[in-house]
Amino acid sequence: MKRRNFLQILTLTAPSLLTGCGHLGKLCAHCFAPSTSSTHDQPLDFAETQSLKSSEEKALPKNVKLDQQSRSHYFDRDFPDDIYARGAELEILQRLARKIGYIQSYVGHGHFNILGWDEMIRFAAYAPGLSPFSTEEKAYLEGLFYAEARRYGFMGEKIFKELSHGVSKGHAYKVPYSGHYLKKGASLELYEKLRSDVGDQLVLTSGLRALAKQFHLFLEKARETGGNLSRASRSLAPPGYSFHGRGDFDIGMIGLGLENFSDRFADTEVYQKLIELGYVDIRYTEGNLLGVRFEPWHIKVES
Repeated sequence: MKRRNFLQILTLTAPSLLTGCGHLGKLCAHCFAPSTSSTHDQPLDFAETQSLKSSEEKALPKNVKLDQQSRSHYFDRDFPDDIYARGAELEILQRLARKIGYIQSYVGHGHFNILGWDEMIRFAAYAPGLSPFSTEEKAYLEGLFYAEARRYGFMGEKIFKELSHGVSKGHAYKVPYSGHYLKKGASLELYEKLRSDVGDQLVLTSGLRALAKQFHLFLEKARETGGNLSRASRSLAPPGYSFHGRGDFDIGMIGLGLENFSDRFADTEVYQKLIELGYVDIRYTEGNLLGVRFEPWHIKVES
């Protein structure tokens, strides 16, 4: 089936999925960028899965306590009690990361942000070059979703309780030229106020995320860490636990690129101005007890 015909069919069967993007029907950097192994060809929030440290910097210092603050501070290091995917489990994890990544490239990075579980399964069944999710693959994803994240060391709250839960398309607003959506209401209003008061150097780097996106980011991080699920959870909320599903969003500074998802963002003029204006309410603070890295770019919208 040709890609254009496939999109036309989906427009008829799932109109809520393929709306809100003015670029539909032609290639664009935000919606239909090709998938490659280069981080620079991925949407900017894909940088959350990439390590900016050298292997020498990753060694865990001796005598570090195995507590949540240490895990937050040394988020990109391996701890002795970390949980890993090994052998056949690692193989299926890697296969799923590639498969879901292909779906992202096929439907477009923008639309993929708000793609739910059922839609992701449907795309795999019909997209050319892909096979439907196997029973084994679906079972692995379901197990990952329903597993207690505390097992990996992630102590945050679960946002989506069931696989069927997701982002309401009617409450999602496509932010022009960003490739991202924001939740209408408090999230969109806060972002527009930040842009107005801080200036156009401030950019939206990630907005609403449904389950397909969080699965992809988490699997990619686990793959990048050699199957270390605990280390992945220190950088990215496991599927179902991301507050991006409720309305939180990420911001950055134009020109900073991938380092918008690093501590360096806290040294930028944009961040300092946010502090001065009293706007910053960070979800994952420095030295937090959730076992999650410091995220100065992550704007907390709702408690």
